[in-house]
Amino acid sequence: MLMREGFVSAMVSAQEIGVQGGGPFALKTWDAARYGSLHHPGDDFSYDIFAQAAQAIRQGLVVNGLPVDILLGTGTSPVVPPPRRLHPRASLG
Repeated sequence: MLMREGFVSAMVSAQEIGVQGGGPFALKTWDAARYGSLHHPGDDFSYDIFAQAAQAIRQGLVVNGLPVDILLGTGTSPVVPPPRRLHPRASLG
């Protein structure tokens, strides 16, 4: 229904634990054949990864060139970052 109405959902694993953590839902554990070659540079890059994913969506790279009217980013974290990192300034394109 969402796609039929013109909505797209994109999931981003921006933290290291979501890519190569030890839990069953880490990408490398969940599907080693597909995600086994991924390398996460560390959580210091999490905001950059999230911002670059948002830029790719905004530029139409994820939705086959279709225009993006609204881009909404939310997130959860198993690790609470230091307060100085809660509201970084980043250009989302």
